[in-house]
Amino acid sequence: MKRDFLKDLKDGKYNKRDNIADIIPYTLEGIPYGLPINASADLRQNITAAIFKHITPEVDFEDIVAELDLDGHSDEKNVETHDVITFTISNAVESTAYILHDLFQTLDNNNYKTTIGESLFYTSLFRLKESFKSAIILLRYGFFVEVIPIYRLIYEQLCWACFVIDENCEEEIMKNKTTRNTKFLKEKINEEYGKLYDYLSKEAHLAPKIINKYHSLNGDRVSILERSGKKSKIEIDKLILLFKIYTEVFKYSINEHFILDDVDKRYYNDFVEAQLLLCSQLTESYYNNDDSISIDEQI
Repeated sequence: MKRDFLKDLKDGKYNKRDNIADIIPYTLEGIPYGLPINASADLRQNITAAIFKHITPEVDFEDIVAELDLDGHSDEKNVETHDVITFTISNAVESTAYILHDLFQTLDNNNYKTTIGESLFYTSLFRLKESFKSAIILLRYGFFVEVIPIYRLIYEQLCWACFVIDENCEEEIMKNKTTRNTKFLKEKINEEYGKLYDYLSKEAHLAPKIINKYHSLNGDRVSILERSGKKSKIEIDKLILLFKIYTEVFKYSINEHFILDDVDKRYYNDFVEAQLLLCSQLTESYYNNDDSISIDEQI
């Protein structure tokens, strides 16, 4: 039976997601609020007017709305490139999780008996969508230090997935040492990804050099940077790279592990190629932004 990934994508087959990571935080006149990233210009305008009405109750709401420029509340004027990138990754990771679910349904329909390792591979990759969402929420609110341990968690889950997919022995799985799993991702996906893990480990363990990112001494005075949108934006390239690795781990499963017929393999590879193209576009968009620096510069 012929399958068309692009048609399924357009028909919304893999659009089964919540939008918790799609809320953008704003502050207007000292009042914090949040709106969906794809909120209409009308909604943005009315929320702005409602805040001004709260501040100046004597002015009619309609008069406030009339004075606001609707064009100034469009996505192009209110959503930054970095917000679009994180929104896109949130959506793409969710799609990956559900096409993974489709893969295992296909295997089941073909009477493929999954091993315990393959089942754990599925649960680890499917659960990763929540880890990605957590990272995006931290980035949105400027928690540039706290997002790094989540990145490291995502990386280690991907390493675990690379180990467990090819392991059939429950005893070997139970005695597995998590710290040893990094080699499986490097062996099966890309040796160069070890550099990312080194970077995330140094950052997560808060070496004195890393602490200087939020702590500074001016004579006897201590300054602490609690949150920073600018520093959070610098960490978005790692989010893109982790999403790419996530896609490549899925690619490994369909091309190097599971036995699929040509139609199904082509279907899932169409998905992979679309996701990897998206990664390239997001990377290009990120590095074309003036606030961005390369990961090599950061390491």
